[in-house]
Amino acid sequence: MPSSKYYSVQAKVLLMLMLAMRDDKRAARVEAKAREYLALADLPDDDLRKLNAILEEFNNSQLRKGQPRER
Repeated sequence: MPSSKYYSVQAKVLLMLMLAMRDDKRAARVEAKAREYLALADLPDDDLRKLNAILEEFNNSQLRKGQPRER
């Protein structure tokens, strides 16, 4: 489960990549994702755990939608 530190490090990596990009549209998308990670890094760890549990449940439900139904 990602922690605040994880999101902070990932945001820094994305910001470094953004600065190296020549395509302004792609750089803007990378910057937006970095901002999302920075916002997640600012959340208390308890809130991050709750958010990650919700995201995991959602992702699992999406995976189940693609599977054939049992008879």
